[in-house]
Amino acid sequence: MYYRAPVSVRPTPPRTLFLGSYPPRECGIATFMKDVVDSIGRVYGTVGEVVAIDEPGAEGRRYPANVFARLPQDDRAAYKRIARMINAHPADLLNVQHEYGLFGGPDGSWFLDMLEELHKPIVVSLHTVLPDPSDNHRAVARRLCERADAVVLLSQTGKDILVNGYGVDPDKLHVIHHGVPDVPFRTTEAAKSRLGLVDRTVISTFGLISRGKGLEYGIEAMRAVVRRHPEALYLILGQHIPACAASKANRIAANSRTW
Repeated sequence: MYYRAPVSVRPTPPRTLFLGSYPPRECGIATFMKDVVDSIGRVYGTVGEVVAIDEPGAEGRRYPANVFARLPQDDRAAYKRIARMINAHPADLLNVQHEYGLFGGPDGSWFLDMLEELHKPIVVSLHTVLPDPSDNHRAVARRLCERADAVVLLSQTGKDILVNGYGVDPDKLHVIHHGVPDVPFRTTEAAKSRLGLVDRTVISTFGLISRGKGLEYGIEAMRAVVRRHPEALYLILGQHIPACAASKANRIAANSRTW
């Protein structure tokens, strides 16, 4: 009797269209979204198409071929126009890499114009959850979550805030941790040697730099540290955070972000 072992077949993913900022725009969300698009492409052998959000003055930016459409952030009429284009696209699903400052209107409220027009399933990945929002911000966030078919949070803290502080249905919320690149562990001696820091005790902060991240507290704390450990050095690595990062309210509250 001949027996053939079952073959493991990877399920075919839904054809996904992505909305958010996208390289060559210099933006943390853009980098994150490209990583998501590329990772899904590697696993399933697909090419993710993108609706890229443009800040004012970005009309001359040249995107790669997988950018299907461009949403001018400050053109309110464009939100419904792009929604119609998304509805006509053969994609099965829209994934939004969301940051309030990427969209026009108070607290990015013009994005709701688009959501009301869309007929496809929508998954929104929330990159910012404020623990003490204004009334308008809370209303925008709640409507966004109500309209989305699923909401992805990058930490359990973000989910807890939405459930307990915003009253969002927990069954709609899914935690997928932010993650970091998988790189081999190495000792620090070689890097310290290249930077001329062999004899220093290095305390480091890395990532995009902006107001509200609390770097001034680290600098101030070093006064007391170096009195007891004069070899200590506070090393800040990163570049100034681009304009896409957040609205004024989010920049003020950036130290409360949940990613």
